[in-house]
Amino acid sequence: MVEVLSAIESLYQDELRPCGRILRKRLSERARARRRRVGSMGFQHLKETCQACPSLVVEDEAGGDWCVLLRWRPPTFVNVHDPTDSYPPQLWFDVEAFFNGPRGAEAALPGGRYACAQVLKSWGLPFLAGRSLGQVCHIVQLAISDKKILGYLNGKIVPYARSLNRAKEAAAQIRQPFEGAPEPGQNVASWLALRQCLEDLLGQPRADGRGGVPLADFKRLIRVTYKFDVSETALGYAKLSELLQDPRLQDLCAVELTPQGYTLVPNRRASTASTVRLLDHLWEEGREHDTQPAS
Repeated sequence: MVEVLSAIESLYQDELRPCGRILRKRLSERARARRRRVGSMGFQHLKETCQACPSLVVEDEAGGDWCVLLRWRPPTFVNVHDPTDSYPPQLWFDVEAFFNGPRGAEAALPGGRYACAQVLKSWGLPFLAGRSLGQVCHIVQLAISDKKILGYLNGKIVPYARSLNRAKEAAAQIRQPFEGAPEPGQNVASWLALRQCLEDLLGQPRADGRGGVPLADFKRLIRVTYKFDVSETALGYAKLSELLQDPRLQDLCAVELTPQGYTLVPNRRASTASTVRLLDHLWEEGREHDTQPAS
């Protein structure tokens, strides 16, 4: 139990919220650093161990994860999903210059924020000096989601110029599916098909009793359940989260930010006016299509 408490304390020092999966990683890291045999404590066993300690408070979170807090210590964590940019402009200038430079341009960093931030910290980059690991995780997130400095390629985080994110933006500009031809028996969802899928999907209760669908699961659920491929680029968007906030879908759903990431939830403020706006959008879309010259 002493080692668990020490690992939690180290996450507090890093300004990282001690969710179960991060705590397990930290325990393994500390064991390896001491050249000890990495224990085989399971996820549920670790949770029960924390629940049995009077100094800890365990809170369940979305997606089946949980968080453990020190009972007598106020939380001072960095919200790595917070879209607010509170960093000085010089930081972003330095980050962009590094990833456009000779050392950073060919970088292929681990695909998770936590592991990516650890590598960046280990490089001793001057512009990250004095930043906690939690802050660096947040910087990585903003560099991907907002600044277009980093992106993803083959499961790695890479400079934006080499990323799939940039390629998806190019596909979105010409409204073409980015993923390539659908698999046999699959169809790329139109706006109308997407609405019908959303109406049905969000109307079903989830097995865990929580509302909404994690965005990470959304495409898979649509493909498996409704035999449609959702291509945000074919509908004019480079990001799925932005597609699902389009006015044509606002009467059905909303995208909410949780500690675990973005979640699609039913829009409980639906109105007739939203439906009217949808019909207007679909009419305009069809009109634009009809007036385009044949190729």
